[in-house]
Amino acid sequence: MIKALQTFLRNLEQGGGGASTFSAADMALASAALMVEVMLSDGDNDAEEMTKIRHSLRQEFQLSDEESEALLEDARSRVERSVSLFEFTDQVNRQFSLQQKISLITQLWKVAYADQRVHKLEEATIRKIADLIHLSHSEYIHAKHSARDLAGNSRLV
Repeated sequence: MIKALQTFLRNLEQGGGGASTFSAADMALASAALMVEVMLSDGDNDAEEMTKIRHSLRQEFQLSDEESEALLEDARSRVERSVSLFEFTDQVNRQFSLQQKISLITQLWKVAYADQRVHKLEEATIRKIADLIHLSHSEYIHAKHSARDLAGNSRLV
C-alpha cells in the first residue's frame, strides 16, 4: 500500500495520474486529503479530529496503523502544496460511486464533529466539497445527520 501511494504521488508530480492509473490507494489519498482539509479549515489542528481521520482511514480502506500514518503524512503534504480542492475532488468524481461520495461526506462530517463542535468554516468546506462532487442538498444533509447522530450532541460555532 505504501509503495502504491508513493507511485501515485510520483505520477502526479510527473504529469501522470490519468483515469487508467487510479487505484484504491488513489481513492484513499483523495479521501485523506479532503479529511485533512476539513480538519485544517478552522485553523485548529485538533487531536480529536486527527484521531478520527486515522480511524476512518483504517476502517474505510482496511489499512494498518503504519499504512494509515504514511497515507496521512502524504495527504498533509499534498494539502500544504495544494492551491484548491479540485485536484482531490476531481479524483473523487472520476472514481467514486454515488454511495462512496455520500460515505466520504459522512466521514468529513465525522471529522468536523470529532471535537464536539463544528466550526462554520468546517461546515463551509464540507458544503463546498459536496458541491464539487455533485451531491444533492438532500444527500449532503443526510450525510450530516448520519454523522451528527453518531457523534452525539455537537454544536455549531
